[in-house]
Amino acid sequence: MPRIKGTATGGTGRHRRGTAVLVAAGLAPLLAAGACSSSSGGGSTTASKADPTVISTAWPADVTSLDPPNTATSQDHSLVRNVYQSLLAPAFRTQPDGSLKYDGAKVKPYLATSWTTDNNSITFHLRPNVTFHGSNNTLDANDVKWSFDRIFETPEGPDIQAIGVQSPDAIHIVDPMTVKLDLTTADGKPTPVTPTALALFTQAQMSIIDADAVKPHLRASDPVGAAWLRANTAGTGPYYISARHPGVDVELTAVPNSWAPAPSYPTVKIRITTGSVPSLLQSGDIDVGEYGMTNEQINSLEEDGLSVPWATTGNFDMFAITAGPADQVGALGDKRVRQAIGYALPYQQILKNVIFDRGERDYSIVSSTAPEYTPAWKQYDTDLAKARSLMTDAGNPKINVPLHYLEGDVDQTNTALLIQGALKSIGITTTLTPQTQAGLFDVLNSRSTPAKGAKPGPAGMELFNWSAWTDDPKITVGYWATTGGANNYPLWSSPEVDATNTTYALRATSAERTAAYKRAQELIAADAPVIPIVATGTVTVVAKGITGVSFSPTGSGRYWTLHPTGTTSALDKLFS
Repeated sequence: MPRIKGTATGGTGRHRRGTAVLVAAGLAPLLAAGACSSSSGGGSTTASKADPTVISTAWPADVTSLDPPNTATSQDHSLVRNVYQSLLAPAFRTQPDGSLKYDGAKVKPYLATSWTTDNNSITFHLRPNVTFHGSNNTLDANDVKWSFDRIFETPEGPDIQAIGVQSPDAIHIVDPMTVKLDLTTADGKPTPVTPTALALFTQAQMSIIDADAVKPHLRASDPVGAAWLRANTAGTGPYYISARHPGVDVELTAVPNSWAPAPSYPTVKIRITTGSVPSLLQSGDIDVGEYGMTNEQINSLEEDGLSVPWATTGNFDMFAITAGPADQVGALGDKRVRQAIGYALPYQQILKNVIFDRGERDYSIVSSTAPEYTPAWKQYDTDLAKARSLMTDAGNPKINVPLHYLEGDVDQTNTALLIQGALKSIGITTTLTPQTQAGLFDVLNSRSTPAKGAKPGPAGMELFNWSAWTDDPKITVGYWATTGGANNYPLWSSPEVDATNTTYALRATSAERTAAYKRAQELIAADAPVIPIVATGTVTVVAKGITGVSFSPTGSGRYWTLHPTGTTSALDKLFS
């Protein structure tokens, strides 16, 4: 799937989140300085909401685009998820704390009331009498085909080809309320409909757009209306943007007379702020916090009486190390050095002292919920003696390389500091090199996809917080460990791993596919070009009395599922 430039949740593909923390005793003052203070008795955070019809939240950054397939950040995805709808929705299971967690790749009807599959096609039957807000146009098959066709003209959009829809010619209007998609490999061979293929149609980037509303804004230089859609919406709800002041605030209002059950909170007020989101939660100025919080701050908020639902959602800390020929990357090209790094990382400290058990040690780049999962990286428990022995075997090379991470993010900064200390203890020197979000992608792209004719970027290490939109191994293996993989910062590959992803990427789960991907994980782990650290999970903080936070691999941010404790949510009404 294509890259997604975000620091917290969102969408299909190449997605990084900046929320995991690594700490050691020596870093405690840094975290303490960034944590919100605790107040006795919980203060105003436990009081009843002043207006029971309004939900308020704060984002540390404004949206960059309102165009569903051209969204980039977590905030983009949150907004799209609330003003647009997709053909399918994730199947959610209610957790003991009242939150909702996606159930693997299982799906539910949304704008499609039903669907049928055969050997290599999906036929969607659309919900009747759905109208787009603003235009009052009625949803039909033309809107679906137009929305999907334009994805092929959106370079950063969801890679619909990854599930087998290779071109607009594979998308057919059967009748005004029916659309059929044919799935094939790149060379035209039929490929089966898998759970992963269906799960793609739950993603915010696959939302359905009002074609007739956008067409007046098409230009020869912009045949898909991308410029207009970056600043305007043409969706079916469940909310619409009733007010927006870029860089200041956004207000959402429930779509009147919607086909779907009305949200419990008909108004959502979103504040854009460079201030402290935890402080706003603590004072009761906002009800919901999703972004801009460290785990230390979240602990303080929980102590103050706020609710802190969380779920593992497939996002994890990834440590990438440049690999390749010694004349290009020096001693990092020696797998013994990379293995030594794997044995130096302080996994348990991360879980206990930073993640505070809101997550788990990660033993593979493949999600533990995938049938193809195997704990191939389990060998890399912290063992400094073994790490030093491997460095000795490698000749104790002199290594001094940059360590890239997200600038301005307290958790990422402390992560980088701890990694720097751990590597110093085995004789590896790193220079802390904070990068803007765009800078991190520049570093990544300079190696994984350098400009035509350019040499790959210099050797180094990069810390990512990454998630995929579903648990299929083809995504992580294909992105991180195949020739030409979009996230292959190490530039590591194996003919066997390449062949596995080429052969099985578009195939349904089988014993053969499972065995091949397990073998691929073992090969990657043995050479250690990338090392998963911890699965961090996703956290959303809400005021007491609010429940229904929904978690999926691309985050939470569905305000329409929130509801007062003890009441029935719009989601329950939708699927009852």
